[in-house]
Amino acid sequence: MKHFILIAALLVLPGLFLPQLCARELYQRQWSFENGHAGWIRFKSWPGKLETVTTQGAAFRGRGALILEPAGPADKDNARAWMLITPREPLSGCRFLVRGHVAGSGTLSAGCFRKIRAEGKNIQETLPTASWELTPEYREISFEIFCDRPGITSSHAEFRLKGGKAYFDQFSVQELPNRTCLSAETPFTVVPEGSDLPPLRFLTEKTGETVRLFSFAPGGEQTLRAGRSSGEKKIEFPGLKKSAAGEYLFRAVTDGAFSEVRMSVLPRKQFAGLAARANAFAGKKPMRILYLGDSLSDFLHDHNYTDKVNFFLNLHGKSSFRNAAVHGDYVTRTLQRMRGIHGGKKAFKQFRYQDLWKEEYDLIFIWLGHNDTVSNTRWSRDLSVPRILPPEQKKLYGELLGEIRRHSKARIILVSAASINFEQALKLSESMNRPDHMRYLFGRPELLEQWNRTLREIAAEQKTGYFDIYTPLAACPEKNTLFSPADGLHPTDQGHNFIAGLFLDYLKQFAD
Repeated sequence: MKHFILIAALLVLPGLFLPQLCARELYQRQWSFENGHAGWIRFKSWPGKLETVTTQGAAFRGRGALILEPAGPADKDNARAWMLITPREPLSGCRFLVRGHVAGSGTLSAGCFRKIRAEGKNIQETLPTASWELTPEYREISFEIFCDRPGITSSHAEFRLKGGKAYFDQFSVQELPNRTCLSAETPFTVVPEGSDLPPLRFLTEKTGETVRLFSFAPGGEQTLRAGRSSGEKKIEFPGLKKSAAGEYLFRAVTDGAFSEVRMSVLPRKQFAGLAARANAFAGKKPMRILYLGDSLSDFLHDHNYTDKVNFFLNLHGKSSFRNAAVHGDYVTRTLQRMRGIHGGKKAFKQFRYQDLWKEEYDLIFIWLGHNDTVSNTRWSRDLSVPRILPPEQKKLYGELLGEIRRHSKARIILVSAASINFEQALKLSESMNRPDHMRYLFGRPELLEQWNRTLREIAAEQKTGYFDIYTPLAACPEKNTLFSPADGLHPTDQGHNFIAGLFLDYLKQFAD
């Protein structure tokens, strides 16, 4: 996606990238108010007014600032606004730091406003945190928001002003990193439906440490348990009984630390089928696999097809992997990030490739294509021209493969672009209502097929492997269930199960 984000869940396209201690990327967002104040809200029913200004001297830094003030006598010297916190789902167990600079007059109060779903009811509550008497000079303020109970569906930093005018500048919200050590013994596992889930074991930094365990079941049920670590600096929570199929998340939280466990519960027949497809690896030497790609491999990180392939391979051996995929990637940006390892210009999320070549791999899968074949109305009114044309595709892949081969002797496999639910992707494109009136379209079959033909030629010329994932996906009668109903592009949990099976079948040739 050139400079494009498809709403929250629609960033296109595929990661084990850091140890379990920091296994997920932390949410963060910043505002300098140079170009508006998206993410800050004042509803019409609230007192006051909220606006961005560029008046000389109004900003702490730069030229923009945000002003919150009463709109008139009817507001009784009051004003109210929210700053949105919109990271991943679910929120429960997460901790955030709000920080910024304020100036003005009057009393500014801050806290957390959140919505909670509990016992079939929707609850709203406000938790005051701190207040400050404002001064004409800017000063830094900060406060924390801890989502300390199950069922939290949204959380906001709330500001209320009494008797004056408040200037905001250089604000940020970020999910807090670990302050202490808390790690899961087994971060991911797959279980057949109807089985009891295995116990959840965590290592803590000290004995007697209180650990809260937030449990998120597929049906949306959320529960909270608590316990204390033993003299061995360990804590164990019993697993759930007779689990239904779906994806389970368990988030353990201490003071400033978190660790997550994902469990994928598959129908028994599907579990047995995937296990059988990995039988070829019984007694074979371990394999180390590197995945490079886009959001098809990055989204649902820690429980997508890469994790499931690894689990089933390890039923019979000691295989391992690294998922270094980055959502939004296309071959140009993948090449830039590869060059950024050794002094070249850094790319988006350059850290994903940190220490990439400090380990040896047996196989490297490169799965790109959808951000490369995306079309938009700037390039062609009929959405028929992709971002990357075949001659450029050949040139860029040649350079990318050259970079990889400078550092690794691993067997490289080029994976075809996937056949997706194009009907849904087209509906999404047709419904776009952007201020610039541009439309984007992903997954156009003729563009994907041209990409794949060229990719097969590259594989033959460069003597790499070629993995055709397009054909079995296109032939799948239930294909539309394999991709998100929101965008038709990103795999669902069931889609990742299907893709994991395709990868296991392809990998059999390397078990000999």
